[in-house]
Amino acid sequence: MTKVTLQHRVAAAERRVKQLEEALAQVGYTSDGRHIIDFDEQGWAIQHPVECRPQLLDCPVNRAMMFVSRPPTEGEGRYYVSMDEEDHLYFVASARLTELEED
Repeated sequence: MTKVTLQHRVAAAERRVKQLEEALAQVGYTSDGRHIIDFDEQGWAIQHPVECRPQLLDCPVNRAMMFVSRPPTEGEGRYYVSMDEEDHLYFVASARLTELEED
């Protein structure tokens, strides 16, 4: 296999991965292993990582979110959420997370 052919195959595979990630996001799943919570005026919605399937209702983050009635003090928006060993939820706003990753 030539280097050019290999590069084309890699590029095609990367495009396909991106398409699959977008398709998963449309049906409420993330592909990076993190949970995403969207807060708006009507409440919240959760996007689970693929690893949570098929037990979404048994997901510890999902169960803990049942006790959350309002967004973090930063307000409505999109947050990555994680949980520690004591079942405390931690929210990081997506925009802030991007800033931290760029530092």
